[in-house]
Amino acid sequence: MGLDNRISQKASYKIDNIQNVLSSNDYYVAHEYLEPFNDPVYIHEFIKRANDQGCVYIGDVFLSRSFISWLPEDIHDNIAQLANDDYIAKEQYYDYIYDTQFRMSLLTKEKHSKKIVRNERVSIDVLSKLYYCSVVNTGIPSNMTDSIHIAIKEVMDRGDIFTVQDIVDHIHRKLPGYTIEMDRVYSRLLYLIIVDNLDMYAEPYERVAFEDNKVYIPQRFIDFISTIVEKEGSSYIGIGDMYNKVQQDIDNGFLFVIKQMVEPTTREKILAIMDDNITVQRHTRDNIDFIVPNKVYLEEILQRIRRLGFLHKIED
Repeated sequence: MGLDNRISQKASYKIDNIQNVLSSNDYYVAHEYLEPFNDPVYIHEFIKRANDQGCVYIGDVFLSRSFISWLPEDIHDNIAQLANDDYIAKEQYYDYIYDTQFRMSLLTKEKHSKKIVRNERVSIDVLSKLYYCSVVNTGIPSNMTDSIHIAIKEVMDRGDIFTVQDIVDHIHRKLPGYTIEMDRVYSRLLYLIIVDNLDMYAEPYERVAFEDNKVYIPQRFIDFISTIVEKEGSSYIGIGDMYNKVQQDIDNGFLFVIKQMVEPTTREKILAIMDDNITVQRHTRDNIDFIVPNKVYLEEILQRIRRLGFLHKIED
């Protein structure tokens, strides 16, 4: 198919799918396409099966598959008109348009059905109580001009948990005297949640920061990272933080640093050991090599350790 230009243009969708299968790992192909029990269904059929078992459909884990308010206006209006206030039809038409082939559906018991709100509205009170964390960190687009959007993205780019109040405080610091339209703040947050740019949580986890002689890393965490880095554990498991966000770039340098922290210590002592033992070299996209100062590298590692929740305070 790919060798014939006419067919490759007409059937590019099929070719892409075939190439995806051919380039995937055997275990993925076996599980995704060759399982003994493999019974694809439309979403409306799945919901009926759930109802027959005394369950009720809440929505998809990814809100973008259950909400249509974020879509281009003409597509939103067409789906809304076809669905005619039927939430099942709305999601089915969405799947038709966007060729949805994989869903992760949330179900609950039938007795909870009256608690489910299907009008795609989320109250300000709910949004105010949540904690947020960026899913992606792509920086602020150069063409972004909306001050509120820019402020939210700047808070997101910190890579840490934040609240609505953190956004407000950031705007006040950056733009003294700026009148904040809170409805626009909430609308932007809801949009970012729907398109999966923001994770949300009901409560925060404490992330202990490094302090000289006041914190340490339990041996079990060091053993875990050692299994990943030195014993080929990365072939089977990955590393997630307390919010189940996958952490990348866990390497020998990271392991070396955390091994120095099994007992309370100081930045100065860690740096002295690093200076005697490791050199961190990186290269730019245009292949220019450079040495990362150990002081800079240590601060990078300490931030990653904090986000992972590895640091524990010593008991008084």
